[in-house]
Amino acid sequence: MSIAKIILKLRHFKRDCGYVSELLKLSFSESTNYLNPPHKIFPHGLKLLFKYRFTPYFAKDLGILNPSTDIKLIEKLISRERFSEIQLKINPLEFTPLTENKGLFYHFCRLNKIPYPEVYAEYFKDSSGIIKDFNGIPKETDWIEWFENKSPDEIVIKPHLGVYGHGILPVKRLKNKLYDFSGKELLPDTIIDFMKNNKEFKSFVIQERLKAHKSLKLLTENENISSVRIVTLIDKNDDVKILYAAVKLVSGKNFIDNHERGSTGNVIALLDISNGEIQTAFCAADKLGKAGEVKFHPISGKEIIGVRIPMWSDLVNTVKFAALKFKPLRTAGWDAAVTDDGIKILEGNALFDPPNFFSKGRFIEKELLENQ
Repeated sequence: MSIAKIILKLRHFKRDCGYVSELLKLSFSESTNYLNPPHKIFPHGLKLLFKYRFTPYFAKDLGILNPSTDIKLIEKLISRERFSEIQLKINPLEFTPLTENKGLFYHFCRLNKIPYPEVYAEYFKDSSGIIKDFNGIPKETDWIEWFENKSPDEIVIKPHLGVYGHGILPVKRLKNKLYDFSGKELLPDTIIDFMKNNKEFKSFVIQERLKAHKSLKLLTENENISSVRIVTLIDKNDDVKILYAAVKLVSGKNFIDNHERGSTGNVIALLDISNGEIQTAFCAADKLGKAGEVKFHPISGKEIIGVRIPMWSDLVNTVKFAALKFKPLRTAGWDAAVTDDGIKILEGNALFDPPNFFSKGRFIEKELLENQ
């Protein structure tokens, strides 16, 4: 065995030891919720880890760490690790930064005339930033001046490498003062400090704040974006296939529509890919990790099932257009916003999570394997 292979095996061993340690902690912390003792949770978790490659926290989020979970349900799902291996047989690793870095992604969209949220500025902790229409390299005083007097009235600050809606700061201006969307007043120094001293992220994109299409506002009673996720695959004939579509309906006063296995109160709904009609929907999860099926929006009370996403044909055509422009990345999960002004592509994800929520992971796995 070569030295490189020995080093790789040692790295995997170290990684798996970390997972076993996580599993041991979860076996005790989740015992009461699962109504199962740790000595039953732990071996079940080991089987999930080493047979199916479900890491402990991923298994917990899916609701399958409970030893009482039906094995048939587990076999309908696919682990993120296994799914990533398949994605990287379809998508060249060297090209994945085009979607995983929002700065690169938006620049690429601009060059290829793909509609996206307007970018006003990009901030980097350790190097020069960019402010649209600013001559020269902005100093900290320039950033303060921009936020105080020149930035648009509503902006969204996102980390370049952020996922799941983490690290986002929405800012709005009212009567010459800046506020976050909870109503807390912000000073320009506070905003800069949020980016400069952020412990998780090193760079940020500052973009326009989008508002939902009027029909989605009526459905959710919230003007914030309820994004649509569409998974595409460019097959061997160079045709773009839609493999999966879902919408995340924002709920309450939430700014972010991420579902987080029901912890946010937002709704996730499966769409009919032929017409954008909601087929089934889920909201909050219980202590066992089982999500509750819903037919009505939890805040507006309006019926969800049967509702069609507006501008569906335009949305599908825009996503297909984007998919072809991003070749040689052949499969991606696209997040799009439907607004009164049209479709905007929010993100592309070459390494998108398997859509296990509706047990579509194995179906997509099959499609990807057949089109390697």
